[in-house]
Amino acid sequence: MSIDDLARTAAADLRAHTHADLDAGLDALLVVHPRRRRLRAATAIAVAAAAVVAVAWWASAGLPGRHSSPEPTHVPTGPVDPACAAARVLCHGDRTYTFGLHRPVTWQIPQGYGVNSGAGASTSMVESYAVHRPAGVTVMEGVRAASRTSRAATRVPPTPSGFIHWLAERPYLRASAVRRTTLDGRPAWQVRVAVRSHHTNGPGRCDGFPCHPITFQRGAVTGVWADMTADYTAFRVRGAGTVVVWSWAFAHDTTALAHNHRVVDGLSWPDG
Repeated sequence: MSIDDLARTAAADLRAHTHADLDAGLDALLVVHPRRRRLRAATAIAVAAAAVVAVAWWASAGLPGRHSSPEPTHVPTGPVDPACAAARVLCHGDRTYTFGLHRPVTWQIPQGYGVNSGAGASTSMVESYAVHRPAGVTVMEGVRAASRTSRAATRVPPTPSGFIHWLAERPYLRASAVRRTTLDGRPAWQVRVAVRSHHTNGPGRCDGFPCHPITFQRGAVTGVWADMTADYTAFRVRGAGTVVVWSWAFAHDTTALAHNHRVVDGLSWPDG
């Protein structure tokens, strides 16, 4: 066998055994603290993608045969969206994504907000964090009211109206009047809440910190911190039960909540 034949055989073998398993790399990264995952995952995905492109180019173009001519190669230019390599994320362009929750949700996320923030999309939750302020929007499907012991509150009707009216009546919260609204063209109920000054430390734990449990989803609990102001909007989506869109901001930053409105406006459930 000639040197050229050996080179072509080695290149073919390299191509056959080279894989770009970016999802597996991302899943490994997501075991670290939720507040640090998005940046680390983005960096790892970009590095992995660059490595795969380099290996594939070397294997296909670096060892041409004696009678072959080098083919032109194209290296993608512009920023790579790391969210597009994550599990449960389908990218459509123009910062529009479909997240594979139990009932898939399409979300056009404006500049200034992260995509697939926190721990990344699950079957029941996806988040977008503001880049320059401690605020964000969390989307949750299949929500029940949470008890003070971080279980489902059994006496609360499992409906959007039941959840919002229960929330507005919590003695440890300052709550606005419940109002009727719409989200994605669906009838919805909404209330704004903040923790009362003498109820700062709640009985639950959220992200490792004391909180007041608010939502329960198949064992997962979210809640409000002492310095948080939040808008809760609840409505029904077929196949997803009660859906809650939780717009929140720390330091009682109502200006940040106003900015969150344009993030909420980008949500839609096309098949619900």
